[in-house]
Amino acid sequence: MKRFRSLVVLSALTLVAPRPVSAEEPKGPPPIEEEHIFGFTEGTDVGQKGDLELENTTVGGFSRPGGGFAAVSNELAARYGLTDAFRASVGVLTDYHDIHGFSDIADVSRLDFSGLSSEFRFAAIPRGEAAVAGVTLSFAPYWRRVDSASGASSQNGALPLTLLLDRELIPGKLFAAANATYAPSFEQVPGGWRTDHDIEFSAAASYQIFDGVFLGGEVRRDLKYQAALYPAHGLFAGPSLFIKLSESMSVKVAWAPQIADFGSGRMNLTEYERHEALLLLVKTF
Repeated sequence: MKRFRSLVVLSALTLVAPRPVSAEEPKGPPPIEEEHIFGFTEGTDVGQKGDLELENTTVGGFSRPGGGFAAVSNELAARYGLTDAFRASVGVLTDYHDIHGFSDIADVSRLDFSGLSSEFRFAAIPRGEAAVAGVTLSFAPYWRRVDSASGASSQNGALPLTLLLDRELIPGKLFAAANATYAPSFEQVPGGWRTDHDIEFSAAASYQIFDGVFLGGEVRRDLKYQAALYPAHGLFAGPSLFIKLSESMSVKVAWAPQIADFGSGRMNLTEYERHEALLLLVKTF
């Protein structure tokens, strides 16, 4: 009888005592990859060494006063993780323009091969419990043979450098991110080259409403420093939706209408469109 009691007590203690977690036992759900769950803003994830990803990103600008305006740029890019902290990408650009009725822009309705793109992304501070926020640097030079706004033939390029920050505010539910981009650009003009300097700031939040489904919103402000000392500027704000369709497929849509800029109290429909939209398709291998 004593032996039976001892076995019962020992069994109870074994059930209630904390067990060491073995290397083969799961430690909870995997961390959520935040790169794509926001709108035009991006998270800091770069994946792991050996990860291969195919992305198709379509960005469109629509509606300007004075005529019909639609300018759509598409990038098909392959991204590969060279290390756990460094990723490289190459891509092909195509543009579609449908512009008519403007006095200062030639009518055009055409689909073009428009250039080549690249990106080199380094995770300087991986997001985690020890870090206040994830920090990643992105350098994304590109060359274009078509002006993205007008559709006219134009040798141009840019050297965008972006600082990306993100943080998980509520574990598994609420996420926030901010991007700051400086993009010197170059365009061939009669007699030489013209250099412009664009700066963009954005802040976004995204909430997981269902497993793999994220609803978010963001604000972006763009500044174009051209020949004038005072830059052209536009302010955009709108919603985003990200859906993880499967372990290897996901899709994101975002819409960003232009709103009255807090600097001028009005919209800038000369240098910017009334609406911007984004569609992203991602396939991982």
